[in-house]
Amino acid sequence: MKKAIIFISILAAGAIIIVFSCSKETTLNEKVENNDKQQMSQYELKVNKTIKGFKEKMVYYRENPHLKSGESVPADTALWYLEATINYSHSFPNEYYNEMQTDELTLVVPKNSNGEVNMEVVVQKYDEMKADVTNIYYSSAYENKGLVLVDLTEGSQTADEITFTAETVTGNKGPDPGPGPFVEGDNWWYGEMKGHCFPHTWDTDASQELEQAMNDYIAEHNAGLFFIHQTDRYRKGGDPNIRREGDPDPPNNVYDYYLYSSSTEYGTVTDEILCLDYMEMNVYYDYLKYLLYTKIPDEDLPPGYRIEIIVGMSGYFEPDGPYTHYLHEGNFKYGYPIGYDEGEGPDEL
Repeated sequence: MKKAIIFISILAAGAIIIVFSCSKETTLNEKVENNDKQQMSQYELKVNKTIKGFKEKMVYYRENPHLKSGESVPADTALWYLEATINYSHSFPNEYYNEMQTDELTLVVPKNSNGEVNMEVVVQKYDEMKADVTNIYYSSAYENKGLVLVDLTEGSQTADEITFTAETVTGNKGPDPGPGPFVEGDNWWYGEMKGHCFPHTWDTDASQELEQAMNDYIAEHNAGLFFIHQTDRYRKGGDPNIRREGDPDPPNNVYDYYLYSSSTEYGTVTDEILCLDYMEMNVYYDYLKYLLYTKIPDEDLPPGYRIEIIVGMSGYFEPDGPYTHYLHEGNFKYGYPIGYDEGEGPDEL
């Protein structure tokens, strides 16, 4: 009965998703193809030129450490230079990663009497940040590691200084996943790291498998790009902002949201509901793709923003008044994609 419900309940919704996401996917794929051919937009060319110009200035300031040029930039511009340049130079968001870890570091940047940051200070702080990121990177126990991204945010600010928080994501590189994503035998418990359904293998779960499969897809479709203006979007199964359009109300614990969600409020939550077979995994994979590539960008991001990587998904249960709620949640990293100039690309730290 459950598999019958699968096909009956998703045919119409799946058609809607295909209609609305097709043009979006075509545009994204065309952009990747254009990047391969170096047919970049004027904005992308400008970003590349700006970062290269800053890197040239860094070389000059390092060779002339006592130089005081008088050049300064606003605090938000300093943040942009720091974040964009280290990601352009050293991040590999498009590799295949099977595990990731997140760390944070703090960067305190002094301001001048005009409330701006002297360019020689920006260079100094870039070198300081890169050294700290490198230390974090090489302290990782991953054998085949890669720097996924560095995301800077502005923290506290006084008349004399500004504090930036840098989130670093280090990944453990895995093999090319090949075709997929889910085939017969991929019957995963919804969450709790219980692994396969019967018996439990305690090695992964449905949320982890969905994250892995989608990150592989993202990496393939972001080839040749780096990202600026990074931002996070958090979504949780059961929240109104990811309720499936046109789904029956009240929910019935069958594909109610674009992320997995079931609750004893809407009926008994059986082992059959908590175990996602390979067909159900593929349904939630398609819903996750629609959520990341269409729904979130259309509703909650500036034009042109694109998913860079899923930083983390998990599946767990929590009390919800007299009920129990079983769900998936995820933190999704977005940015504005920029293609590299011909012959350019990142270097390992």
